[in-house]
Amino acid sequence: MKKIEKLTPDQQLNLQEIKNKWLDKVFKYKLNKSGTFENALKQMKDLYSFCKLEAPIVLYLDSPMACQIAANILSANKESQVGSQ
Repeated sequence: MKKIEKLTPDQQLNLQEIKNKWLDKVFKYKLNKSGTFENALKQMKDLYSFCKLEAPIVLYLDSPMACQIAANILSANKESQVGSQ
């Protein structure tokens, strides 16, 4: 495959449109009606399986505060396990 050294005039004209298309995919992302936690979990597990990796444990929490509390508990639990070895 030949390496592209320079864009054609048509490619240069479309550059801004293509850039905006991909930026919109990232910054204007919205879940569709099937965008449930269960669907996301299944897709994540499928991806790990495809990569031949063990899927991690997933915690589904309802707020940023609940996430922080869980992180603190898990961190303290990890430190106590390491300290007892």
